[in-house]
Amino acid sequence: MPPSPPPSRLARVVLVAWLGVAGVLALDHLPALQPVAAALGPARRGLGISQSWSMFAPNPPRSTFWLEVEGRRGARWHPLPQPGSAPLQDGPRWRYSRASKLTRGLVAEAATRDRRHLAQWWCRQDPTLAAVRFLHTRLPSSPPGVAASTGPSSRTPLEQHRCR
Repeated sequence: MPPSPPPSRLARVVLVAWLGVAGVLALDHLPALQPVAAALGPARRGLGISQSWSMFAPNPPRSTFWLEVEGRRGARWHPLPQPGSAPLQDGPRWRYSRASKLTRGLVAEAATRDRRHLAQWWCRQDPTLAAVRFLHTRLPSSPPGVAASTGPSSRTPLEQHRCR
C-alpha cells in the first residue's frame, strides 16, 4: 500500500494557527497571555467556546456540591481525603482535574457501587477504621456580581460501610 500524501501547506498553517489559539485559550490565566486572550474574546464568544454564568441561563445552578468521606475510629468521625483530590506538590497545576470530575460523580445516586469500592479501599489503607461514610455536601451559589457564598452548607448522609 503506498503511503498517504503529505497534507497541503494550507492545512499545516491552519493546524499550527489552531494549536496556537487553543494554547492561548488554555493558558489565558497567565499574565503574559491575557492581552492576547482578551483580543480573542469576541471570536471565542462568537464560536461558543467560552463559558460564563449566562451559558446556564435561564436556569443557573442553585448550588455547588461535593462528596465528603469520613472514617470512624472509636466514637468519632474524621474527614478522609479522597484519592486524587490533594493538589500535586510538584509539576504544573492544571485548572481542570479529571480526579475532581470523578469525585463529583461519586455523589450521584448511580455511583453506589463506586462508593462501596472507595470505602473498601479506605478500609484496606487504614486498618484502624471501623467504618467509612459518605456525605453529599451542598453550598448555595451566589448570583453574578454578588460575593461568593460562604454558607451554610447542607450535609446529607448517603451511606455508611463497615470495615470489620
